[in-house]
Amino acid sequence: MDGTLAKHNPASEIRPTRRIVRRAGVALTVWIMVAAGMVSATPAWSSFAEPVEYTVGFHDFSVVADAEEFAGEVILERSEILRALTVETDTAEDFESQANAHPNVRYVEVNAPREAAATPNDPLWPDQYGPRQIGAPQAWDVTSGDISAAVCVLDTGARKTHEDIPNAVRWRGWKDFINGRSAPYDDHGHGTHVTGIAVAKKNNNAGIAGLGHVGVYVGKVLPGNAFDSAQGITWCANRSEDLLVINMSYGGGFSTAEADAVDYAYDTKNRLLTGASGNGSCSFCVEYPAKLSEVIAVTCTTEAQTSCDFTSKGTTAELSAPGALVRSTYNRDDSDYVYGSGTSMSTPHVSGALAVAWTRFPGYSHTKMRGRAQNTSVDLGPSGRDVKFGYGRVDMKCVVHLGPYPPRNLDATPGSTVGEIDLSWTKPKHDCNWPIVDYRVQRATSESGPYSHVATLGSGARSWTDTGRTAGVTYWYRVRARNKFNFGAWSTTQCSKPFPSLDGVC
Repeated sequence: MDGTLAKHNPASEIRPTRRIVRRAGVALTVWIMVAAGMVSATPAWSSFAEPVEYTVGFHDFSVVADAEEFAGEVILERSEILRALTVETDTAEDFESQANAHPNVRYVEVNAPREAAATPNDPLWPDQYGPRQIGAPQAWDVTSGDISAAVCVLDTGARKTHEDIPNAVRWRGWKDFINGRSAPYDDHGHGTHVTGIAVAKKNNNAGIAGLGHVGVYVGKVLPGNAFDSAQGITWCANRSEDLLVINMSYGGGFSTAEADAVDYAYDTKNRLLTGASGNGSCSFCVEYPAKLSEVIAVTCTTEAQTSCDFTSKGTTAELSAPGALVRSTYNRDDSDYVYGSGTSMSTPHVSGALAVAWTRFPGYSHTKMRGRAQNTSVDLGPSGRDVKFGYGRVDMKCVVHLGPYPPRNLDATPGSTVGEIDLSWTKPKHDCNWPIVDYRVQRATSESGPYSHVATLGSGARSWTDTGRTAGVTYWYRVRARNKFNFGAWSTTQCSKPFPSLDGVC
């Protein structure tokens, strides 16, 4: 270091594009998304005696706490807290009658399936490949976060009046280290773009969906220098929230002041810090502060999950995230949205994901949460940590959900004997760092369900044969890999007719 302060620049390129323009409350350019609703099942049974899964609640659960069966059916799962258990039966009417007659039973109901309901209604959601790529919708099925956590964005500022920038209770504070102005503003646009990626409003029928419904602080440190950055880092570190992620979508040369501030934030105040690796299109050239060991250095991935050609690479790269042509909020007016490319755009994907995950696991230390992000990331390059992707592309779904991915390549074909249907699949792409304990198979007579449990198979299972099916009837199947916490996502559905159908076409 030559004694001068290192110049810090936003690690991105912003490219304006067509905007949503509203006049008199009318959107002139609108993309419409219909939110998926929860799928409920009607308590019906088919003429083919399809198994039906029931939930039975009790007044006094101790009566059945250790039982293996209830009303003649094997108990599948139970919960003392809910005072309830589940069973599966082929004789639905008889079971309902017998169970309802039991004096200790509170209720008997079909165990209706639930489907994801997290697709946001924001009109530009179809343009946002980033949140979908990192599994945000599946994470939102568990939690979107809350204001117990916050992202502190150090950047060029933020246009607080923008329709998609959080205000009221989620806007936690502002500090201008460049001009000393008390009212939030952004005279560049970069900071508004970064802030939107991490925390833009979701399900407000406007613009985009940010990754986290968490608090947000904004500190203006750009265009500035390393000492401005150091002051901003210290300010963020001293905020009141226990769970806080500091987002630094900028970079430059080494600064002792900045390194000291990072050390204070990480080691003294237990903050997570994310930094853009840079856009040098070079190897072994990750910029500071991202290069510091306490900072999660973020590189860029494309929509095709390749390394962005402009990203700075190096051995300190820790995680990667979408950063090529990312659509987000901008500063020219209150309904302004543009595409931007750079590791600056990648970094808030990680910040937002980790802030949401921390609200799910508030007892995690910052180091444990950092390790969880590493261990659940999707390895895109050579096995293990590499200079392009670090440990891998951040996986919000796994960081939050604790469950394996869906089984892949599910196939259903007629078996070799009358009434048989053969199923096969390949294991999930990722188990989210928790081993699979078994596979669950469900069956239905229509694609929309209701689906009923038909088999529990070992962790090494890759196939199963269903027997006793009725000729000419189409059956639908789905498979779930389950871990010890009973987490796991269902596969896509597949259908077939049983043998003697030759092609199983449905």
